[in-house]
Amino acid sequence: MSAAQPPWPDELDALVAAPTHHTLLLENERLRVLDTRVERGDSVPVHTHRSPSIQYLASVSDFVRRDSDGLITADTRETTSSLQAPLIHAIVVELKA
Repeated sequence: MSAAQPPWPDELDALVAAPTHHTLLLENERLRVLDTRVERGDSVPVHTHRSPSIQYLASVSDFVRRDSDGLITADTRETTSSLQAPLIHAIVVELKA
């Protein structure tokens, strides 16, 4: 298998751009598994995931997503039900091509 080079720079990879929030659990030639944790109120730097991924959400909380210009693209606080977990915790399985 050969992986196509993603269209963004390496410095935007989740482990490089947001290492406080991502921990590498496993990596081989077929996949990469990350443990992702975002405490309520944290700001996570703009980052990407290098390959298509599946995310298992162990817990969720309200979040505001912004693009690289700082404009809000999603805000769960505007929905009718609030998510009250103390953090977002996800296991991210990135599938390499």
